Amino acid sequence: MQTPDSAFPGDSTPSWRVFLTALALAWLALIIRIATCGWGGLSSEECICANIATAPTWSRMLELIKLDGNPPLIYVLIRLWSLAFGGGDLSVRFFAVLAAAAVVPAAYLLFRKQLGEGLSVQLAVLLAACAPLVRFGDLVRSYGLLPLMALLVTCKLMDLLDHPRSRLKQAQYAVLLAATVYLHHWGAVVAIGHWSLVATGTLRRWWHPASTRAWLSGSLTAFILYLPWLLVVSVQLQQDVSPWIARPTLKECLLNTAIEALAGYLEKPTWLFDLVGLVANICLWGSLVIPTVLPGRPGDEPPFRFRAWQIFVAAGLAAATLISQVRPIWRDRYLLAFTPAMLLLYVVCAWRLSGRLPERARWLIPAAIWIAIWIPQLAFFARYPESGAWALVEQISYQSDPARDLVVVPYETLAPQVDRYADPKLRVVSFPDLERLPAVPWAGLNKRIREDARMEQLYEIMSRTLAGRGSVYLVEFLHPANLKPPSGDLAKMDFRAAEILRAQQIRAWLTARAAEAGKPLIAPGREYGVMASLFKSPSP
Repeated sequence: MQTPDSAFPGDSTPSWRVFLTALALAWLALIIRIATCGWGGLSSEECICANIATAPTWSRMLELIKLDGNPPLIYVLIRLWSLAFGGGDLSVRFFAVLAAAAVVPAAYLLFRKQLGEGLSVQLAVLLAACAPLVRFGDLVRSYGLLPLMALLVTCKLMDLLDHPRSRLKQAQYAVLLAATVYLHHWGAVVAIGHWSLVATGTLRRWWHPASTRAWLSGSLTAFILYLPWLLVVSVQLQQDVSPWIARPTLKECLLNTAIEALAGYLEKPTWLFDLVGLVANICLWGSLVIPTVLPGRPGDEPPFRFRAWQIFVAAGLAAATLISQVRPIWRDRYLLAFTPAMLLLYVVCAWRLSGRLPERARWLIPAAIWIAIWIPQLAFFARYPESGAWALVEQISYQSDPARDLVVVPYETLAPQVDRYADPKLRVVSFPDLERLPAVPWAGLNKRIREDARMEQLYEIMSRTLAGRGSVYLVEFLHPANLKPPSGDLAKMDFRAAEILRAQQIRAWLTARAAEAGKPLIAPGREYGVMASLFKSPSP
């Protein structure tokens, strides 16, 4: 592919130095992630993934994946890892940390010859410390591998467009593209970014028509590889798999993307949050515009395809924004698919803009801006785990009587976490499905939660427990218990309001018929706080 930005020689660093640098960067990424992830136990979202991946049989795992609404690759990988190293918390957490750290040395090796040694190291250091990549990448989900896969497949696209006659490169691109979509549905958004890039380059004659044909062949092959799963996707698309995710406004997509994908959350003080948001937006949107209108000085800029990567990022974000107006798919952790490319553009753009500064300042200042934003968050991650609910559930198991007691979970998002850590002999029911759940059956959940008959069934279950001199443990989110009950017609409420109302109705029923014993157990966490209240039958 010949663009106006691709005519500069690569780096000639000795291979031994390249290896040692990649190894050092890998250790840096690992150390940061090991220091900031929660090793005590898994959060609710992670338990869903771990429970599915370690299901008793492969067929049961596939059944749960279908109910969960996600693609299968991450579950298959964790299952294979678990067969070799065990499916306990420590094992699956280490898998997540390794997967999340891999993008750092990979980015250095992928871009060393394009950016040179200095810029490629700078990029890798930023990827190692990027707060959103660290926080969500550490989770036992697909978010850690998604940035790496999106980066690899996009680099392979560039390589294929340069070498369109290589059947091997076509096959590599097809397999990587299919694997990215099998990993996460946002892999399709990555593919849309590729389509937009190829269409633009074809119209502007950046490459030979053979390159377009090679991309088309690779894309069709990827579609064929993904075709078997489309039968499952057609069923999943009929499910309300994320009933709490609201349609983002265009303003939110424009102003929050830089915060969610790059800066992370600094909520207090307000002025600092606003300042960080301003800096992040300038860095992101500036890097998507400036290289196009500001030519670099001859011999000063690295051999990097600014326009190609800009189009990929801009088109991907635009596609996700438009799709979310029809079917909401916008979440901060999904944006990680584009975070490495965003930082890539930022590094090159900052190098161009800082041409009059001393060379050392050109390396340090662009990185220091982001490091200053991320360090407080990394320190917070190290002190404050993603979730402490696992310890709360284990405490319930320790002090309860499995023969008589009951655990009630009004929020089914918590149900897989309770299932993972509660005594297997202890009876657990969640609402509205009234059973112990290793994963949440999202299909129809928005409808089931509004059925009064299910509430009556739950009341009957709790009534029998209390009548048998058993106790009821109510495990719920920490915040909704103190909220004013939502008012209005339950049938017309959104899912979140309906969920809160049902939880408060369950608490009110227990308060009226049983005595709350002692103070609730509290488990704070970055994911959300959880509390457990104990209700005992009144003394005769």
